[in-house]
Amino acid sequence: MTDFRFAADDSIPSVTPINPPVKVQLHQPTSHEAVLEHIVSHEPVTRPEDPRDESAARLVDNLLEISQKLRGLLQQHYNEFDLNEVRYTVLQFINQTKEAGCSQAELADKLQQSESSVSTLIERMKNSDLIYPLRSKQDRRKRILVLTDHGRELLKRIEDCHAMRMRVLLEKLQLSYGHELVAAVQEMNEKLEGVSGAWFKQITSDRNESSQAA
Repeated sequence: MTDFRFAADDSIPSVTPINPPVKVQLHQPTSHEAVLEHIVSHEPVTRPEDPRDESAARLVDNLLEISQKLRGLLQQHYNEFDLNEVRYTVLQFINQTKEAGCSQAELADKLQQSESSVSTLIERMKNSDLIYPLRSKQDRRKRILVLTDHGRELLKRIEDCHAMRMRVLLEKLQLSYGHELVAAVQEMNEKLEGVSGAWFKQITSDRNESSQAA
């Protein structure tokens, strides 16, 4: 059996001291380098969300919900006169043109519908004795739309109570700032005239380009 005991002259050999470890200061990338690193690694650069986005989306959702509720109430109002919102709008628009009448193209533009869709609507309202086509005095080749006697009478009946009912409705909502609300809604309506789907796509594209350049 091997004896591992030290002999009398055995001693522990001296050990050469090891140099203390050198602390290496790692390079901290700058914000610009961090962006470049994201790009190289194909990771999307996230941009902090704007808290105003959620607030704006909530406001639009509320406006749409209010619009749907008002449309439901108004439809019950129109039903009393065998009308709907579209037909009421047509009667109003044609009545505003007085004797000049309006063309099918002008009505389509007002309703933001195609002329073919409006043509079907015109035919139905003609069969209901609400409107009828007439040759324009200024241009005999052009046909304009005017109200029948029944159409004018029906419009007068509904407008006699329409304004009063809308006033009572707003009073029921107990709006403290009614006049300011009316002005704000009118301003929003005017500014929406220039907004289209193409505009939405453009602002999204601009924001994406801004995020990549940041």
